[in-house]
Order: sequence, then structure tokens, then C-alpha cells
Amino acid sequence: MDQELVIIKKIKKANIYRFDVIDYSRSTLLFSQESLKNNTKSLKKAIYKLFSDFGIPANICVCNVPIPLYIQEILNKYNVKIVLPSTTIKKTKYKLKNNLVLYKKMNIDKRDFYSRVVRRIIDDNNIVQFNNIRYKLLTKDKLPKKTRVILYYNEYKNDIFVIHNKQKYLLSPYKEVTSKKGLTKY
Repeated sequence: MDQELVIIKKIKKANIYRFDVIDYSRSTLLFSQESLKNNTKSLKKAIYKLFSDFGIPANICVCNVPIPLYIQEILNKYNVKIVLPSTTIKKTKYKLKNNLVLYKKMNIDKRDFYSRVVRRIIDDNNIVQFNNIRYKLLTKDKLPKKTRVILYYNEYKNDIFVIHNKQKYLLSPYKEVTSKKGLTKY
């Protein structure tokens, strides 16, 4: 087995759920990530944090939770091998150490980890509405009204961008609105 192995272990104590992310060769806890009821979403957040903060390891082993197919596809995209959990790996003892562990750095495509929703351009000034806030696309090009675009956002909804025809557009808040129909109007 390659020395670069990261174990992502689901831990349940009382009513608290979390993922511990461990460097196997150094027996070091890299970080803990709170887990929601939705294991898939929490696992995706843990992998994104691992990739962005520590780099991309050669191997990953996920214990106590199945790996969804689309997360397997993300790992394959970044050339990360999935190691099946064995009893040796599951019983790994680890400590929180101050050693800085870094793996190979690579550009991470946020689209793999961000949530997305389809929206339409609602007027001729390149305006898109999301969560009762209208955003202006930062571009000189005019997209036609009612053009469908894919809006990507992180869990805090503070990093938002749009993809249209394989082109990325940044957004700027335009104005806050209220709607009788709620958040689903546009």
C-alpha cells in the first residue's frame, strides 16, 4: 500500500456525528468535520476541505459509510485511489499532532463540490435571482432574457458564480427583493 493514505472515518458518540480525517502513515488527525444526517453532503465537504487545505493524497479509505457513485467519480477525476477498509485501518489509533501534513497540490474545480441550481436571466441587464437577492453578471456581453444558466454556490452562499456555454461569470449583488411566491419565483 502506498504511504499516502488518508482515512475518513465516520464517528458516532451519543447524538454527535462527525468525520475524522486521519493521515494513516503518521497516525495524525488532520481535522474533524461535523456530519449532518446527510452523509453524502458531509463527506463531500470533508473531501473538499482535505483537498483545499492539505492537498490531494494518493489514496483514500472511507470507513463506516458507503461512498456514493458521484463522489467516487470526483476521486477518480483527481487520480485518488479508493482503498477498501480493513480491520487494521478501522482500528487505527491516532492523535492530534501539530505536524503539518501536505499532499500534492492541484487546482480544484469548485463545480465538483458546490451545490448548483438552474436559473434564468430575468431581464436585459444580465440579472439572475437567487434566495431573494438579484445578482448582476459581471460581463460586457449581454445574455438574452430567459437564458438558462447554472448557478453554483458554496454552503454559506458567499461564493456564487454562473456557468453558461462553458464560460464562468462572476456575480455582484444587485438588490434584495421580496416575493409573494417565495424563493422559487425565478
